[in-house]
Amino acid sequence: MKKGLDRRRTPRQRLAAFAALETEGRHANDQAFSAVVDVSRSGIGLRTGQPPHPGQGVILRLAIEEEVHTLRTIATRTTKRDAFTFEVGLDWSQCTDEDLAFLDAYLAAVDSSKDHIS
Repeated sequence: MKKGLDRRRTPRQRLAAFAALETEGRHANDQAFSAVVDVSRSGIGLRTGQPPHPGQGVILRLAIEEEVHTLRTIATRTTKRDAFTFEVGLDWSQCTDEDLAFLDAYLAAVDSSKDHIS
């Protein structure tokens, strides 16, 4: 597989938002702050200084405008970006369609504006 190949199941969109992470299970962490990099119908990309372990359950509190959405996710990847920052991928597979209704509306609006990452 070539390095840099986008293996996402669905197209990603930029999203300017902040999120809080709470990890579950072994090595649980009460709270970590993160910045959202991008989002898709299958998951979300974040940057944080306190990454979860791949496969770990994560409660994500995502703030978009005036609303905070609480979602149960699974960490799929953690990549060290520099000495203090990690890029993290979270998967929506544990979420219901009702949980992600706000995301569908957001993605539809962004897609119609054609402001997405190529």
